[in-house]
Amino acid sequence: MLNMIISFIKKLFSTTQQTKQVSSDPRAVKLSTSSATRRLVIPDIHGCPKTLQGLLNQIDLKKTDYLFFLGDYIDKGVDSKGVLDSIISLINNGYTIYPLRGNHEDELIETIEIKDKILSYHAGNNLEPLLKDEYRLLDEYENFLFQLPYYYELEDYFLVHAGFNFKAKDPLKDFDEMLWVRNFPKNLDTLKDKKLIHGHTPTPIQDILKMIKEEQRICLDAGAVFNTIEGLGELLCLDLDTLKVYRQHNLDKKAIS
Repeated sequence: MLNMIISFIKKLFSTTQQTKQVSSDPRAVKLSTSSATRRLVIPDIHGCPKTLQGLLNQIDLKKTDYLFFLGDYIDKGVDSKGVLDSIISLINNGYTIYPLRGNHEDELIETIEIKDKILSYHAGNNLEPLLKDEYRLLDEYENFLFQLPYYYELEDYFLVHAGFNFKAKDPLKDFDEMLWVRNFPKNLDTLKDKKLIHGHTPTPIQDILKMIKEEQRICLDAGAVFNTIEGLGELLCLDLDTLKVYRQHNLDKKAIS
């Protein structure tokens, strides 16, 4: 079992010529994507595995594509385990997957590290299938969650769950705000002309489409789990090169308001 877990971690975050840490911090990854056929980004899934699968079917994912996930795989929806299983299965089947940490994963990690008891975490979010007992997660999920970085820096994009704290002297060192920030200045000079792609803040689809066309900062979170709210209830995937948007309406049907 231990060898299997170690092998999984190495497979997920192996150091190659394409991938390296920014400075020496494992929370930040600088990535060359020149060998990718397509560069695709999917934001907050929130326990909606059928919706994720519907989107993947549309994308027709190839092993030469680079697929980035922006975090918040768990909570709110009907099946957090199903979402994690889908992502881990893609990795194990040789697809090029780069997952990030969201605030919901981080909260669960903190619960494990500090409280050492997770049954009380977000009651009603169906996390019990992730447990091996009332105090611990199954090894496969715990190792996956603990390895998630906070952001990726590509040649022309920054990818992060929530965004950066542009009020900080160095926005790339405020890791907490990468999971929580919601307010942004109009001037994003700190990004060195790179675009910022994030999720975290449910945003009406028409506003997202406008950002994709016009702005340096793009929020991709169309509130997939909020399927009863007008303008939300879609899971998106953005092709970073063509700016094509794939749209999948919620297929998991749990109403969130």
